[in-house]
Amino acid sequence: MFDPDFLKQKAKERKLTETETETFLAILNNIGQRDEEIAGKLYCHRSTLQSRMTNIYLKFGTSSNRGPGKKQELIGILNKEYPEWKKERNKGKKSQSNLNNTIFNTYSQDTYYFNSAPDVSIFYGCTEELEKLRKWVIEDNYRLIAIHGVTGVGKTYLVRRFADTVKNEFQCAFWHSLPSYSPHTPKEYLTKLLHSFHEWFSSEPVDISEASFDDLLNKLMYYLTNYRCLLILDNFQYVLKEQERVGTYEDTYQGYRDLLLRIGQSSSKMKSCLLLNSWDKPQGLAQIDTKAFKTFQFKGSEETCQEILSKYDFSDPDLCQNLIEIYDINPLLLKGIAEIILTLYEGKIERLLGEGTYIIPNHYYISKIKQLKRLSSFELEIIRCFPDKAQTLSFEELRKKLGLSKESKSKLLTPLDQSLFSSRSLVNKTAQGYNISPLIKRVLEELYS
Repeated sequence: MFDPDFLKQKAKERKLTETETETFLAILNNIGQRDEEIAGKLYCHRSTLQSRMTNIYLKFGTSSNRGPGKKQELIGILNKEYPEWKKERNKGKKSQSNLNNTIFNTYSQDTYYFNSAPDVSIFYGCTEELEKLRKWVIEDNYRLIAIHGVTGVGKTYLVRRFADTVKNEFQCAFWHSLPSYSPHTPKEYLTKLLHSFHEWFSSEPVDISEASFDDLLNKLMYYLTNYRCLLILDNFQYVLKEQERVGTYEDTYQGYRDLLLRIGQSSSKMKSCLLLNSWDKPQGLAQIDTKAFKTFQFKGSEETCQEILSKYDFSDPDLCQNLIEIYDINPLLLKGIAEIILTLYEGKIERLLGEGTYIIPNHYYISKIKQLKRLSSFELEIIRCFPDKAQTLSFEELRKKLGLSKESKSKLLTPLDQSLFSSRSLVNKTAQGYNISPLIKRVLEELYS
């Protein structure tokens, strides 16, 4: 409904706090959803959300701070100011001279490719990770980068923040999130992408409705070769098969593998980059030169988690560190736990830890079940072997628990090391052996109880 840059500007003008800005953006990006649903996305209680909303309505000068009409009144205020903002923005656009030589800030455009990108006006940490990505993309000219890791650790936010920091290095940038319910086929994705390219670079409309997949891919490579473009493909796991070898493609989506191979095998003169984000690491890309392709297993950022907890004024840094470790360096999960500690435990971390149990917010539980259901039956059997406590098992101990002979080591090694550890990030590996998070064990217990 509203451009994200417009909303951020209005939040700044009204002097909203960081949490109020986050709530304000969530309200306007989820119009029609119930307060309970929005609170779930923000990992806070409904009462906390309503308190923030009351402050927002006060700062925007609505006639009432409560009641069913207050949200519509806020939207009405924004609707009155939006046309003037767009007019001023368009003046800036018209002053750009040569379209093909312009550095486009596509984040301020009403295009398909950024509708599903999260807002990162509030972002903490990941300094090292952002610098690593910048070096790979800008200095080393990697054409294909795959970021993978468990749900909730902040992969999508990291990628969006990175895109914001490097956008002026590219002539164009397009974000696309694959929906879980029905991911776009490779041909549909290329068609949508090419329509956006034609909108930017062509003076006349081009009909590609009858083009084959190969024709579309060739057209895309033309743009990627002649212009410096950043493509971001989020939620890539939805085109990969469930309950089979990790990283293999559903039959309908084999074309995505062809797309990755074509970009990865392109000439080093090409300055464009495709950055994809997934729970699982895609396979079948071994033939790509290592100078063109990088994979990055993101396990979360302690720096980010510490910054989040610092906003809640918890007094004991050691207890905060314990909380970060218990909850797997997962910023979204920690944010929800921090809200629970404030509401139910009077802001005292020690009271929660003293209970010796794990609180798992429903949103995290549901997303983790989705990830676990992607495992093969043997992968599930492996992680269910781990004891209740965070105990490390050696490879030999795991082999014996599974009843495998010494001659069957390879049967365990591939799913354990290449899938559960390297590709799916569900098993941790240390010098002593392997273990899984107590949180994952708790979800498994509830799932199979």
